[in-house]
Amino acid sequence: MPDHTTVLLLGGTGPAGLITARVLLERGHRVVAYARNPVKFGDLAVTFPATFIPVQGSIEGPTVEHDLSSALLSFPDSPLSAVVSLLGPNTISWGGSYPFAAFYARILPVLKEKAVKRVMVLSTFSKWVDGDQFSLGRSLAVFLVTVVVPSAKKEMVAIADLFATSNLAKDIEWTVFRVGGVVDGDKGTVGAGYLGSPGFTWSITRTGIAAWVADEIESGSSEWVGKVPYICNVG
Repeated sequence: MPDHTTVLLLGGTGPAGLITARVLLERGHRVVAYARNPVKFGDLAVTFPATFIPVQGSIEGPTVEHDLSSALLSFPDSPLSAVVSLLGPNTISWGGSYPFAAFYARILPVLKEKAVKRVMVLSTFSKWVDGDQFSLGRSLAVFLVTVVVPSAKKEMVAIADLFATSNLAKDIEWTVFRVGGVVDGDKGTVGAGYLGSPGFTWSITRTGIAAWVADEIESGSSEWVGKVPYICNVG
């Protein structure tokens, strides 16, 4: 993948999203930020007038596919080559539906049509995958999440399942990266692999997420394509 790409950022108005947007822009990438309330991006459009375009759009409603297709054309001379999504629930519960997973199911055909290959999507360490090792601490943490925010946990697991088991993601170079606790702080050393790997911790800084995502885009590595790694700060 070229050193400088055009990236569609979803979920960019949260704390991790804002950091990710800035990291990508500071590294010279172009960023199209699709959000319900672009005002939350603050001065990014002023600081990076030639490389940052905020686009208003929703994850629900009849115009999702049209709005996203328009967003993908924001830089006509630089076709979009990667999607980074930090979308996730920020409420404790809702009527049992999975709006984010449903959103991905709707946009994946659009991304295929526009020949977007690389897609990187946030999920949760509550999702178990082959290669993970049993840990009592993780089991207790997942139990706590299941009790306190059951709908949020189910939503994030549903996102991972959509990519891992659905034909909708076929022919797309997708990676669903799982995280545990997300905290403030410097980048630190970020590891990617499976839960229970030596030195792995239960948290990652927002700056660490941004740096890992940017590194993956720039490296063009296929190591985690079609996989669901856990990323964290290594202790």
